[in-house]
Amino acid sequence: MTSLRPHRSASGNTRLSLFGLTAAVTLAVLVVSVTGGASAYYTAPGLGSGSAALGTLLPPTEVIVPATSAGTVSLRWTASVGTPAPTGYYATRTETGTGTGTATPACGTSPTITVATAFCEDLLVLTGDYTYMVTAVYNGWTAASAPSGSVTVSNPTNVAFQAQPSDATSGTVFTAQPSVAIQNAAGETVPTSTSPVTLAITGSPAGANLTCDQNPLPAGSGIAVFSGCQFDKAGTYTLTATANGLTAATSGSITIAAGSATQLVFATQPSNSTGGMVPTQTVVTVLDAFGNTVTVSNAPITLSITTPGGARLTHPTNPLAAASGVAVFTGCAVDRAGTYTLTAASGALTAATTTALTVSVGSVKNLSFTQPAVDFSATSQSTFAAPVQPVVTVQDAGGNTITGSTATISLGLTSPAGAILTCAANTRAAVSGFAAFAGCQIDTAGSYTLTATSAGLADATSNGINVTAGPAQRLAFTAQPANSSSGGTPFSTQPVIDRQTRQHHHFGRLRSKTSHRLPD
Repeated sequence: MTSLRPHRSASGNTRLSLFGLTAAVTLAVLVVSVTGGASAYYTAPGLGSGSAALGTLLPPTEVIVPATSAGTVSLRWTASVGTPAPTGYYATRTETGTGTGTATPACGTSPTITVATAFCEDLLVLTGDYTYMVTAVYNGWTAASAPSGSVTVSNPTNVAFQAQPSDATSGTVFTAQPSVAIQNAAGETVPTSTSPVTLAITGSPAGANLTCDQNPLPAGSGIAVFSGCQFDKAGTYTLTATANGLTAATSGSITIAAGSATQLVFATQPSNSTGGMVPTQTVVTVLDAFGNTVTVSNAPITLSITTPGGARLTHPTNPLAAASGVAVFTGCAVDRAGTYTLTAASGALTAATTTALTVSVGSVKNLSFTQPAVDFSATSQSTFAAPVQPVVTVQDAGGNTITGSTATISLGLTSPAGAILTCAANTRAAVSGFAAFAGCQIDTAGSYTLTATSAGLADATSNGINVTAGPAQRLAFTAQPANSSSGGTPFSTQPVIDRQTRQHHHFGRLRSKTSHRLPD
């Protein structure tokens, strides 16, 4: 008869000795319980006497987890040693705060889905406190580790501004830079989060730009601390902070003021003109380096024709002081047909130039004296000097010469008071829009202006003419002697004689100091 008796060997393995084995036998499985592991062996057919060793499956040890996690828990452990070696491991997670103590699969593993490595990542773990166990698997046998230390999982749910940005000037970094915290549902910062945080202007207003030293910026210990942030456009804004999968946050209001004035720009361009007056008047704005209107500026702005070529720009006020950074010009006109640009300038500010402005000749409107250009003096009965002989121009409303006009123009004294203007011809037809008079003179001393008229056109009045008397050339009785009642009797009215020019200009009277009478 064959006998079986297991006993512990000196090495610690469970051994089984076979005594008196005289025939071939097949032994059933014998399982021996060993604390901390699982052991078993199979018998094999054989003859004679012999012994076999029992194997022990040992559990993994030193299961390590972090103290905190933002939702992904990294497990590490020391692999099982001894024989047999496990074919794999699976992990379980137990929430310690609920009191149920129920273990749930972790790292995507199970008794039938194992990992061969000594580490795994447990993803998307909900907020709570947990411990982990790792179980070694060999065929159908398992050996579980002791529980790990506790890990507190805090899932990020939202971002929040921890520090608000301050007001600033365009192009200048905020004095107080924003910082954004990654938080869980309880409003606590998740210190393990390194999620990138992105800042943007709420609503993405046209033309406004936010720049920072780094944007997006990964959180450090759950907080993204931004630096170098600034706006380029004046206005009132808020910032929006976002992180992938988390609820966004909006900052408080930020007011960005314009910087120092650096340049001018035409906010409104002048339109093409017919007849000189510009239909759409120019508007000039004072800007900072980033194109913001400097609303505190009242800089005087001068408008001029960039390349006049003989043309003149006229308007009521030039220079014109800006109001709240804007100068609105009115009544601007260019007096000569052509194509021009206008330039706006103010001190050290960068000047601005308009787009091309085309001035066309308009319809016939009025007359204008080209000569005399200034007031002048003349002598009665003497022809005016050539530079002051009257020249009258036919013009449109903007002062452009109507070069095709042959209008008939008449010249006379505005207020004659008995004086007479004589020219070679006091009525002349315009030639290419000009009527040049010649031989003009005034016969009586005094102050005068000339008036030019033409049917259907507005009259023109010249500059002033001061006419002085010429040299005395004759005597004239200004008081006649009266009849006498008898010879030798003085005249009742004594004679008065004037020294005059040929046109009766007075040079002083000759009066009798005694009574005159005719002889008997």
